[in-house]
Amino acid sequence: TFNLNTSFLRLAYNDSNSAAGSALANLNLSTFDPTFSASVTNELSIGSKTVYGSASTANGTLVLGSNSTLSVGSATTPANVYIGLNTTGAASATGLLDARQGSAVIRANEFNLGYAAASTGAATDIRLVSDATEPMVWPWLRASAAPEIMLCTVLLTA
Repeated sequence: TFNLNTSFLRLAYNDSNSAAGSALANLNLSTFDPTFSASVTNELSIGSKTVYGSASTANGTLVLGSNSTLSVGSATTPANVYIGLNTTGAASATGLLDARQGSAVIRANEFNLGYAAASTGAATDIRLVSDATEPMVWPWLRASAAPEIMLCTVLLTA
């Protein structure tokens, strides 16, 4: 059993100045299917490289098991979600979010899945949800102009 209430949950978060540094994380809760419950209020980051590093990679994977419950952000304070985020130059990123088995409620200000900000490099995002858990996206109520619109993403399993 794993219960966590935290502001920041960062796995393989690389903010070093090393040119060769990568960020790789694979959290697969379906393999042994432990009881897992996490509530994250500010930021969920899995496999993120945030400081310039030539040809570095960022790969993040989150797979929920049937005994998994994930809550990120709230209706009044959305959080940031980064799964496979690379903000460095000439780099790649891969992100996988598989919420087909568990329960996930994500209210996000920023939601980056398999995002590479570099002008070169590959970005791959994979979202796996069942038909009943297909994400719903609403414009956030605190902003009205297009650049300032925040998104609220909710993933619920049946």
